[in-house]
Amino acid sequence: MERYPPQGRGADRCAAVVMQAEACVLGRCLNHRRVASASHMCELDWAANCTPQAQNQWYSCAAKQTMAFRVVYLQRSQSIEGRNALMGRRLFDKFREISDHCLLAHTVVSNELAAHANPAFPDDLLSRDAFLAFDPHLLYIEGGLFATTSEWRVERSTLDEYLRRGGSVIVADVDLMNADRHRTYYHEAVEVLGARIDYDSDGAAIDLIDQYGKHEMVCRPSEMLLSDWIEPIYAGVTAIIAGSPVRLMSIQDILATGNRNTVRAMAKDRLTEYRPDLGVFASIAQVINGYVAFIAAGVSHDAWTKRCPDNTLWLSNIATALVAESNRQRARATPYLNSPHELFLSHRSIDHVYVAQVSQQIRRLGISTWLDRDQILPGDSFVEEINRGLDHMTHFVLFWSAGCVGAPWVTRELNVAVTKLTERRIPLVLVRMDDTAVPSIIADLHRIEASGMSAFQVGSALVEAIHRRAQRIRE
Repeated sequence: MERYPPQGRGADRCAAVVMQAEACVLGRCLNHRRVASASHMCELDWAANCTPQAQNQWYSCAAKQTMAFRVVYLQRSQSIEGRNALMGRRLFDKFREISDHCLLAHTVVSNELAAHANPAFPDDLLSRDAFLAFDPHLLYIEGGLFATTSEWRVERSTLDEYLRRGGSVIVADVDLMNADRHRTYYHEAVEVLGARIDYDSDGAAIDLIDQYGKHEMVCRPSEMLLSDWIEPIYAGVTAIIAGSPVRLMSIQDILATGNRNTVRAMAKDRLTEYRPDLGVFASIAQVINGYVAFIAAGVSHDAWTKRCPDNTLWLSNIATALVAESNRQRARATPYLNSPHELFLSHRSIDHVYVAQVSQQIRRLGISTWLDRDQILPGDSFVEEINRGLDHMTHFVLFWSAGCVGAPWVTRELNVAVTKLTERRIPLVLVRMDDTAVPSIIADLHRIEASGMSAFQVGSALVEAIHRRAQRIRE
């Protein structure tokens, strides 16, 4: 009987993943790793300028095409559990079909932990270095983000670095049981997932049922409320099955909902409301420079994909769409790398999510930004990296709010900026986020009153101010 997935000669296959100059490095990092490969049939870069009609046609043909991208697929359990370790065999086969290379593991861990992997199952643990060297376009995590009560399936620092590089992630199968079991940790993962699981006051996840009271929902795209750019993902998809879905909140873009006017929300088998619920259980968010799809329902298991083959098509469409969108995003963002301007964004950590969205808009418009969580990596000196950012900045932008009053780091950064304003004539731009009085030393500066403004509007206003100042200097 053929072993599943195909094994053996792993190092030989891995050497083909990267350029010849890197082959010897990856051969050591990925020795005996299970890798499935398929030939190239088309590239993703075409999507940058294609029409929506062309996208629809492409997504509908995704099942028949092989795409030039690499996938890391994390199975739910360790291989010691045998066939039950990989619950989405049909889906894994699909990714092997549509990708250039598909690598199977259970978790991505530090290099030290990977060196002590169970010798009987060495492929379960993928080291950080091997993962980043493989440089996957897509990371698919079946069975949720957490392996045990507190263990991330991918180390947080590694996941952040991967998203910083523009990677795409699908976190799937976070059903009611998974959401309740890891409640505390899904709260902590909101920033990475780009969405929040809704829990009631007792800490129970809000689960969704259909009009018949079933926790297994058959969802039809024609009855869903979707974000416009996501609709092509459903080309060729008649319906999907979602097992024990839970409600998501604070989302960026809706990826999947229950059927309109038929979904009810429950907590501990009690209806939370008697009116129909929108029933959002899947979302897509741009996180740092990459994309994360969060699916709070069982969708990957062979039990679902066998009964509803469209689950497989839908998930593979999501994968190809995220990779294509990430490529387009990198193409749009590239101009900021050559920008003559670099804006140092000073703020309190409590305002980070909003400031990060402002930073994304500034970069989209072609200007570089310095943001602490984008620039400071594990092991870096916080002081040294901030000083480096302050030395290279062309503009200092202070996001002032009530949280900044008395904050030592904000005060330090402001004092440095005022000094550089005098020495190098570095412009200081003040963005006041609420009605908190600003420090007297900068009280006379014209400011952007951001209360009530979206991050998009603030980012656009800052870019316009930079361009107008540059035009004034030229004149």
